[in-house]
Amino acid sequence: MKNPQLNELVREALHANYDLKSAVARMERARAMAVVSGAVLKPNVAVNLNSARTGIRSPLKSISSSRALSVDISWEVDLWDRLSSQAKAGISDFEVSKADWQGARFSLAANVAKTWFDVTEARLQTELVVRRIKNLSNNLVTIQQEFELGIKDALDVYLARASLEGERAKLAARQRHYDQTSRTVAVLLGRYPSAELKGVNDLKSFEKLLSVKANVPLGLPSELILRRWDLIAWQHRLAAADSRLSVAHFNRFPRFSLTGSVGGRSDTFNDLLSSDFFVWSFFGGITAPLFDGKRLASEELIAKASLREVEANYSQTLLLAFQQVESAIRSEQLLMEQENALKRAVNESSAAEKLAFEKYLNGLVGFITVLDSQRSLFDTQSGLIDIRNQRLQNRIDLHLALGGSF
Repeated sequence: MKNPQLNELVREALHANYDLKSAVARMERARAMAVVSGAVLKPNVAVNLNSARTGIRSPLKSISSSRALSVDISWEVDLWDRLSSQAKAGISDFEVSKADWQGARFSLAANVAKTWFDVTEARLQTELVVRRIKNLSNNLVTIQQEFELGIKDALDVYLARASLEGERAKLAARQRHYDQTSRTVAVLLGRYPSAELKGVNDLKSFEKLLSVKANVPLGLPSELILRRWDLIAWQHRLAAADSRLSVAHFNRFPRFSLTGSVGGRSDTFNDLLSSDFFVWSFFGGITAPLFDGKRLASEELIAKASLREVEANYSQTLLLAFQQVESAIRSEQLLMEQENALKRAVNESSAAEKLAFEKYLNGLVGFITVLDSQRSLFDTQSGLIDIRNQRLQNRIDLHLALGGSF
């Protein structure tokens, strides 16, 4: 499915698509939040500089000044790995956002390709209707001439005109679909939604894109789907939920913290750094929950329920992944059979259309037979274009389902 234009469009989308930029921002936010979550494992150090001036109004006025400079240190000892679990949850959240970003890139590339193939099909379907209109117009000219000569009936003229106008209405619908699909691709590329994209030039070029001749190999290992970014994201969500359950559980245990302060205290700034005015303090304390209205126990139950929810969602996503792979593989075979049948139908319909018109001119069949044969040819040609696009779409879906190539 290599095509220079398509490859360039995918590169442009990966650079300019706004949904992808949003995913990048979410990943950067998650990275910063992971740093915040891990910061609780490290001591908190702060520098304080205080200055105070106190006055007493009395018969003997007294005014005093004090200056204090200190470095305060506080640190909670991670006795039960509660803080470590909190940090792990933050890292897992970042890995989730990273997997979501990678999945968004993969899906965006696939959506650009699928929509571009839709543009190609819409263009080819539009051109097919144009050829159909030209063919019907030529038929109408021939029939009109023979009617004026008294050879053909007025009914044939009415039928030819009605068929022509019906195809003109169909052309407007095809052009509208072509316009809408082209604008959809433009939005994926981060462009203004104009209708400039044309797709490939002709049906032969479209057929070359179907070099999906590399048939899907039998016995694909099930481990392939583990490359899928949505499954990877759910694995990290599972790890994050498990870490948060640990945090909720150990929140019910005692905490041991250390607090210290070193610095100087004096009436003047010049003496703050002097060893004669040096002061220090050091504290250690244990805090244990005694009564909280069952808040901590309920938070643990919430964490357990969240973990079970993530497990169920992960299992469901895994089942859907297998379903998508199985459906795409089966569709690969059925679509190919459908395409081969339509190719044969096009050949037979083309021969029938030519023969029907020749017999009509010789007065052997009615014009209804001609219209039916032409309609049959048009429908099979249109169906062939559609089925080729479906094969391309299905092959992309298979790659998405597998998380990559075979």
